[in-house]
Amino acid sequence: MKRLILLLITLLPFTLNSQQVVFHLTGQWQLHSPDTAISVSATVPGNVFIDLTKAGIIPDPFYGQNEQKVQWVSQKKWIYEKNFFITSKFLKHKNIELI
Repeated sequence: MKRLILLLITLLPFTLNSQQVVFHLTGQWQLHSPDTAISVSATVPGNVFIDLTKAGIIPDPFYGQNEQKVQWVSQKKWIYEKNFFITSKFLKHKNIELI
């Protein structure tokens, strides 16, 4: 019985500090290319081809011979951006996981 109590006392600090805080970053983002003037709304998870197709910038790359028409997309740089706000209380957690 003494060993069990000792084990519980030893593990107690780990249990109290193992509070996991998760901040999900899925949803609406902005996609743009520094190589072009293109800037569109984007969804994460996703990819550049899907977002450009939804915005009407490129034709569906999986239809007909469209794959040849959109080869330029993979030759450009693309940046996904999203602004999000967190509180100072949130930053006080020991571990923060961005997903």
